[in-house]
Amino acid sequence: MVAVRPVAASALLLALGSAPACNGDPVDLGPSSEFRWWTDHESGDLSDWSRDGRGGTWTAAGGVLELVTAPVRSGAYAVRSTVISADAARSESIALRGQDAPGEAFYSAWFHVPEFPEGLDYWLLFKFRSRSDAGDPSSGVEAWDLVFARRDAGSAALRLYRHGEDAQDEEAVASPPVLAGRWFQIEAFLRPATDETGALAVYQDGVLIYDVRSRPTMPSTYVEWNVGGVAEASAPRTAVLFFDDAAISTVRLGPTFPAFYRAP
Repeated sequence: MVAVRPVAASALLLALGSAPACNGDPVDLGPSSEFRWWTDHESGDLSDWSRDGRGGTWTAAGGVLELVTAPVRSGAYAVRSTVISADAARSESIALRGQDAPGEAFYSAWFHVPEFPEGLDYWLLFKFRSRSDAGDPSSGVEAWDLVFARRDAGSAALRLYRHGEDAQDEEAVASPPVLAGRWFQIEAFLRPATDETGALAVYQDGVLIYDVRSRPTMPSTYVEWNVGGVAEASAPRTAVLFFDDAAISTVRLGPTFPAFYRAP
């Protein structure tokens, strides 16, 4: 298991989840260097994802990404990711952050799924990509997918799929259900490495569900993090999820960490 230390909430600019978010330009989450990037979407748009030129949004094959006022995890806004898949085409609707040589970090976001539709061959919510050549944007490759494994309309498990020459599903440490109609947190610790110093740990609402250690985790030093829906289906299917309160940090936040607060 990857050892972590708790973050000191008193050192950050925070508010409880019930507090109203404020409008205004994006600001740092207090003076803490423990946050590399974050968004609560209270800017009223998706601009936080493209801040500093290290990210953005992407849609393809009928995917739609849009800001909504309900449901929200905190504040006034969240993001709805809709994918419409058919004929085995991959429909995509994601927000992303990318950086060369970011070092090890925690990547977290909150998700809400109204229901788990039948007939999807593949529906992911959280993903890491890389490049075969860190300096070449055209050399993008898939690395890790966190995928819904539907149990019924109201619940699913999460499956971690590793791409590459030895592509396969990872063995779960635990498999708690993801329940439709409620917010849940996914947090992943990634130590990107091309050798056996790599590590990837995935937490669902604070429960360790995957623990990959002493293995290569990336083909190069470049790391891209994707949040949102990507789906494939042989017959027409629509899948919707919502996400909010995303962050990249040097400490593990966990599900009890207070909602982010945007200063006026």
